[in-house]
Amino acid sequence: GFHLRGYGYGRIPITQIHIVSPKIYGQFEQRLRIAFERSNIDVIENPNAPATLIIHRTDISHHTPSIGTSAQARVYTFRYTVLFDLQIKKQPALMDQHIQVTQQITVPAGQLLSTNNQIDLIKRHLQHDAITQIFHRLHNPTVQKRLLSLQSPTLKKTSTSSSEHW
Repeated sequence: GFHLRGYGYGRIPITQIHIVSPKIYGQFEQRLRIAFERSNIDVIENPNAPATLIIHRTDISHHTPSIGTSAQARVYTFRYTVLFDLQIKKQPALMDQHIQVTQQITVPAGQLLSTNNQIDLIKRHLQHDAITQIFHRLHNPTVQKRLLSLQSPTLKKTSTSSSEHW
């Protein structure tokens, strides 16, 4: 299953989020939905949700830095890219976000990349890493303040002090 690692440092101050994507039922979006729900953030199908995550594009690509003979091992670099924005109450909170995660794989001589089940596994790992990066950005203290400042004043603000500027 999908488990976020390293999130012992606080909660994202939103309880509901709406996800918009050209591939709303895609693999990445499904994993993202699960990650939010496991973080106690309900994913709702309502454009008037308190928060909206707009996934503009997800893309996986790979390249081989050096072309060798079939008798040589090949190293492939896989790259997963996510472009997104976050809005809180239809106001910009995180705009023009670009996440790119990479992973290398070495394919032994005589073996084809498409014949060893590793592409799906790599894609899952890269998607997990991209989702982890999205969560890191949502946990950033500056973003946390922005999220809290855009919420309705009836919600409790956490960890405020007189030295903080909103």
